[in-house]
Order: sequence, then structure tokens, then C-alpha cells
Amino acid sequence: MRTIAIINLKGGVAKTTSSINIAYILTTRGHRVLLVDNDKQGDCSRGLNRRTSDGDGIDRIMTDRHPDMEHLIHKTDYEGLDIITANLGLLTANMEVTMDRVRPQQNRLKKALQQVSDQYDFCVVDNAPDINISVINALTAANDVLIPVEVDDNTLEGMNELLDQIQEVKEELNPDLQNVRCFVSKYQKGNQA
Repeated sequence: MRTIAIINLKGGVAKTTSSINIAYILTTRGHRVLLVDNDKQGDCSRGLNRRTSDGDGIDRIMTDRHPDMEHLIHKTDYEGLDIITANLGLLTANMEVTMDRVRPQQNRLKKALQQVSDQYDFCVVDNAPDINISVINALTAANDVLIPVEVDDNTLEGMNELLDQIQEVKEELNPDLQNVRCFVSKYQKGNQA
């Protein structure tokens, strides 16, 4: 299973829209895809009509020693596309993980995804506009990182910090991280920026 993390520290650059669309496009090419909502706002889950305010999702992967992946993965309305949802429980889970001094913190998502890697061709992880422990987990699990950007005056806001963090994760936690690419997610015709 190839894992793609969609991330940008800037909000409103279409991370969630891109994640859903990339996952869907992969299914139209015959691939089985697992979409992971890794943002406490749960917009990816909402976009696929699977958001709940208190259901188990990515928060259980972050906190449970042996997460029940069969219970956490939900079918969507699209053939070949499943989802692990998120809600505000991820906020508490992230705090719990950062206080846990017994278990390794950065590879929990990677270990959970390994349990189902034979069931999917791709995993797409939609991330919050943040560098927190669940985002570090996504980078640790990723083969590829895609950074959606807008063509505007603020397009590089936070980019140096993000690229530094990605490089640090690659050097320290994930030597398998192969590609880091930007793509234009939104533009305005006639924009002079």
C-alpha cells in the first residue's frame, strides 16, 4: 500500500477537497483506497457523510495499543473507497499521546496501517494545518507528501517550517519517504500574484 499525506500549514488551500478527489480518482482507476481523516475538524469525514461527534476513528489509532482496524474503517458511498473518520476526540488523543512516555509516539498510524496494507493499494491522509503528533504520525507513515498551494501572495506562508519538519521526519523516522511535491489547488483567472 502506498501512503500519500496531503499537508500544508496554511488553512483554506483545499487539502480536504484534494484528499477526497485524489482518493476518488484512484478508485476510478481500479484501486482500493483508504482515506484517513487526520484533522480534528472532521471535514473529510463530513465530505463523505461519515462524520460523527463521538464515534471512534483516528483517535483510537493514536491511543489504543492494538486498535481494531475492522471497527475503525467505514465503507463510503463510493465503490473501493473506505474511510477512517475524525472528530474532536483527536484533540484529546493528541494530548494523551504527547504525555505517553512508555510507547513510541511517532509510528502509531504507520503500525495501524500495516495491519490493513494488503487490503488497499493506496492510503490518502488528509491532515490538519498544523504540526502535531498525529500529523508527525502521517509523515512517518507516508511514501509521498503532496502540498496543495494557491497562487496568491501568501502561498509560501509556513512553507519553510513545513519542509524542515518533513526533512526531519525523513532523516529521523521515515527513510522510505520518497517524494515531496507541491501542486496548485486553486487559482483565480487573471490573478496578478
